[in-house]
Amino acid sequence: MVFKKLFRGNDLLKHSTILFTASIIAGFLNYLFQIYVGRMLGPSDYGIYSSLVAMLYIMSVPSSTIQTSVAKLVSDYNPEFDKIKYLLNRVFRLLAMLAAMTSVLFMVSSIFLADFLKINSGMYFFILSILLFISFLWPVLSGAMQGMQMFVHMGINNVAGTFFKLIFGVVLVYLGFGVNGALMALFMGSLLALLLALIPLRFLKRNREEKVDINFIKYSTAVLFATIGLTFLPNADMLLVKHFLSDMEAGYYAAAALLGKIVLFATGPIALVMFPKATALHNKNNSGRTLLRNTLIYTGFISLSVIALFVLKPEFVVVMLFGPEFLGIINVIGYFAIALAFFSMANVIVFYDMATRKYRFLYVLGVISILEVTLITLFHDSSLTVVRILTALMAMLFIGVWYCEKRQL
Repeated sequence: MVFKKLFRGNDLLKHSTILFTASIIAGFLNYLFQIYVGRMLGPSDYGIYSSLVAMLYIMSVPSSTIQTSVAKLVSDYNPEFDKIKYLLNRVFRLLAMLAAMTSVLFMVSSIFLADFLKINSGMYFFILSILLFISFLWPVLSGAMQGMQMFVHMGINNVAGTFFKLIFGVVLVYLGFGVNGALMALFMGSLLALLLALIPLRFLKRNREEKVDINFIKYSTAVLFATIGLTFLPNADMLLVKHFLSDMEAGYYAAAALLGKIVLFATGPIALVMFPKATALHNKNNSGRTLLRNTLIYTGFISLSVIALFVLKPEFVVVMLFGPEFLGIINVIGYFAIALAFFSMANVIVFYDMATRKYRFLYVLGVISILEVTLITLFHDSSLTVVRILTALMAMLFIGVWYCEKRQL
């Protein structure tokens, strides 16, 4: 009864809870995957795997750009399904061609990337190139579901993709395929998620296409720069650590970073739910300030809960999730949780500003990104030094984007 009263008339909380629940399940499955891979590969190979995945996240920046842009455009036309069908067909074809060209360019450049990361296996980069191709297409379907506020289907798709990744990861790594097996598991999970995302959207087949003016490229340009910053900031440190520190220390750093990203996994769904709702309010010339405030409150509460756990019980968290072999990271996981809490709060404001077409925050993202590379390049004597730099920069990021939002009222 209490929960019914709490959710009644509060779509933000209700839909966030749906995605949050799915995110918890998917996050749990993902952590099982990461823990299993980390333990089976060991610190050195896990450091290699994590640096490759961090590079994939940065290389697949268009993935988040595409989803956010498609979600914005679909929410503008929702529920005019004839126009939405035309939009999705056009965007999907365009991105399929762009994905093919990007994957080929990535394979060509892999020679230089392998040298920078001190990796001598070409197979790793071949698998990553296929993953990069899929990363251009799945967000079109996910963005369509987000724009039409099909949050239950989004949650199911998220859980299913992670479940298949875990199954294939356990089998392939156990059979001795090592880093290749872990990467192949990512590919299989992504491919099956792409195919499953077609199911809830099949109703669009009944509709005729109605031509509309698609401002996909124009809007995506601003979103692209925002996504570059939001993807670069929590992942660039891993690449720099892999370059400057030993494989062993990079592996420990990767494990600590993964624990810190529990904050992102837990709070990310709230911003995703807020985005189409903020767009709808903006299109009706209604204020979204209450929506933004509530989203920040929910995000802050969850972030503080994770920080408290990491500060009060660091040994318990590390041993339970990674085992005693990784106890050396207990002095840095609290910093990671604080850093990513600030990042999560900044992420909410950035998503709100994109929904309401305000882009002054881009300057802040650019400056903080440059500072991250510069400071870690100059000061990298240990993992603790790097994570302290990251924490300070994420605090500056939150303050900066909050100031920009206040100035644009």
